[in-house]
Amino acid sequence: MSGIEPPDSFFVSSASGWLDFGLFEEGLKELDAVRPKFQNHPDVAALRWTLNSRLGRWKECAVVAERLIEVHPGNIEGWVQYAYATRRAPDGGLHEARRILLTALDRFPAEPIIPYNLSCYDCQLGLNEEALVWLALTLKRAGGKKDRRHWLEMALKDDDLEAVREAVQRLIAL
Repeated sequence: MSGIEPPDSFFVSSASGWLDFGLFEEGLKELDAVRPKFQNHPDVAALRWTLNSRLGRWKECAVVAERLIEVHPGNIEGWVQYAYATRRAPDGGLHEARRILLTALDRFPAEPIIPYNLSCYDCQLGLNEEALVWLALTLKRAGGKKDRRHWLEMALKDDDLEAVREAVQRLIAL
């Protein structure tokens, strides 16, 4: 919580505590008490997003993440959360989530999470060959062998990538 001053830092800590106890509404009430100048702080936005996500409020999550992108466009978490929430929001969907991540792809040229999520989205859209291309880019952006293995193992367990699971298994065998 760097940069958040008391009493706002106390509200954020309290909200985090409510999250730990599974009392998400109470956590959101604590965050509502944070002064406006700290409402767009990445830590406050991330906590608000998490609390809303636990309540299944994907539209609110999308609003929080979109605001985070506007204020902190270099924060990759905002982009990933925006796409994730948009995918699940009633007026969102996979195509819109995919569009968001395509916008972010070149902004974060070394990050593997964006092509990984694009792989998931394309697989869910039935674009299996494209999904494998995105997964290959994920592995290219990953660090060393251990990091690439982590992404492949995650892909094996990911329900979104079930349609390309055999191809992922062949990649692991290499």
